[in-house]
Amino acid sequence: MIDFTEGEWILNRPYTNYNEERIGNIAYREFKKILDDSLFPIDELRREMLIPAQLTFVPSREYLLDLKTATGKDYLINVQ
Repeated sequence: MIDFTEGEWILNRPYTNYNEERIGNIAYREFKKILDDSLFPIDELRREMLIPAQLTFVPSREYLLDLKTATGKDYLINVQ
């Protein structure tokens, strides 16, 4: 079980061989219901910060720490 009550969450672009935009919209809509103002799509963050368009699907601990430092966000959501 995942506790979504604390922290701020980055929603990465989906990793899919299906319609990426459709899957991304579904993921955003459903996570937005749970996280409300604590959800930040990667494309929204990219407008404000110098970060890649899509983050790695299996990030190392160091990568996640660097991401937290760069964005101030606590968690990364990957959808496959």
